[in-house]
Parts: sequence; structure tokens; C-alpha cells
Amino acid sequence: MRKTLKIVSLIALFAILATVLVACIPNDPAKAEDNLKNAEYTVLSYKKGDVGFSVATGFLEIIGVKNVTAFVTATKGEDGIALIYFEDSAAAKENYTAIEEHYKEEDKDAVIKRSGKVIYAGTEQAIKDVK
Repeated sequence: MRKTLKIVSLIALFAILATVLVACIPNDPAKAEDNLKNAEYTVLSYKKGDVGFSVATGFLEIIGVKNVTAFVTATKGEDGIALIYFEDSAAAKENYTAIEEHYKEEDKDAVIKRSGKVIYAGTEQAIKDVK
């Protein structure tokens, strides 16, 4: 009986971990870009050091956002998403309010969330597609 309970507990634990790991926003911008391209989105992606990075993230600096390491944006029809990657989760947490205020002014229906070192804003469908 105890052995069976342990096995069932382990299976449940692995199932929960698998769900959590699969249902997260990718911490790697390249993975997010691949997921969105596979879902047939038009994707623009910039990381620190790329030509165009400072132009793509210039508006973020204007609203006071700092420590951005990558920026991915994608659209498909009415759906779209912007993912802003930071050096670490502390930097993302520090910049969340400024980004939330900006996106809520632009689109009151936008979903804005933070996951680790990523802040993302977009439609429900685009968020599902990037995961």
C-alpha cells in the first residue's frame, strides 16, 4: 500500500511539473521567436548588440524602462504580443509598473504579465501561442 502511494505521488508530481514547465513563457527569446513563427506569426526579434536594438527598445527607455536584453514582437491578424526580456527577474519586477501603465494606455484589453525575467503584453491567443 505504501509503495503504491509513493508511486502515485511521484506520477502526480511529474505531471504537475510537466504542466508547469510546458505552460511557461520561454525564458529564451529565440525559443519564443520559434514558437511564434511555428504558429505563423510575423515576428521581429532584437537582442542587445543587434542592429536595430536601440531603435526597437527606444520607446521603453523613454518611459523609464532599463536593463532590457531582448525584445520580441509578433502579429497575426488581430492577435499580437510583445515580450521584453531583462537581465534578471529583479530587473523585470522593477520595470513592470512602467510597462503596465504604457500598455494599458495603448490597449485597455491587453493582457500584461511577468514571468521570471520576461514581461509580456498581448492578446490571450498570442500568449497561448508563444508558450
